[in-house]
Amino acid sequence: MLKKLIQEPLIHFVIIASIIFFIYDALNKESINTHKILISESRIEQLTNEILNSKSRLPVAKEIDIAIESFALNEIYLREARELGLHHGDKIIERRLRQKMEYLLDEMASIQEPSSAELNRFYQENIEQYKSPVTYSFTQIYVSTDRPKALLNKYIDDLWRLIEEGQTPFADTSMLPQQISLQSSQQIEHKFGQFFMLKLKELAVKTWSSPIDSGLGKHFVYITEKIEATPKPFLSIKAELVDDWQYQRRKKFKQIYEEELMRRYDIDIRKPKSDKAS
Repeated sequence: MLKKLIQEPLIHFVIIASIIFFIYDALNKESINTHKILISESRIEQLTNEILNSKSRLPVAKEIDIAIESFALNEIYLREARELGLHHGDKIIERRLRQKMEYLLDEMASIQEPSSAELNRFYQENIEQYKSPVTYSFTQIYVSTDRPKALLNKYIDDLWRLIEEGQTPFADTSMLPQQISLQSSQQIEHKFGQFFMLKLKELAVKTWSSPIDSGLGKHFVYITEKIEATPKPFLSIKAELVDDWQYQRRKKFKQIYEEELMRRYDIDIRKPKSDKAS
């Protein structure tokens, strides 16, 4: 019972939300004294690492002093700007703050890795997304429509006669391949167009079709092989499954978090009055 409760997304959200609100309160308490700038050991270590990364060497004492002064001055500017209310109504700042909140939520939601059972269940529930594509092998006989209608109809009838006699009909000259071997729907669509692909899906295997259209002309088609979509093996796509599982989890956490935020705030909506009756 306890194990099942711990695995519930809502419980995870409560923990994450509590941490976020704790951080918020802690930051607010630290900012009560707006004229005190704390340069901690961890901050100096961070500044040292920034110089190390940019210059590929450890900084000298003077460089550390300059970095500390620069950080302190930047912090003072930010606090003074907030005191003056300069951050209010700034769309760039507002957008950046929201992005940082969403990034923080994503990071915290992604901490947990799925168990083998959870990942296998996710795989089974979404198995349609993890199928190999349908593939086709076929022969196509291209017929150019760049001829008068009467001649086109006679030409098609002549080709049909050859098919009925058990012969392979001859094709008009084109840049299209006559033989297609084990290609996916997407690959075929790139060559022949979407309408051709839609018609191809309706054709029977190992029988000549009546001419089907494409944006290039008409085609007699003989499908020699059609391999239906099959689920990809679990182990071969395990990394992809983990990424997708975490993505869905982040979406769920964000949804629950936003619903909780909406409940915490009183939203006063004052729509403009309209002269027209609703």
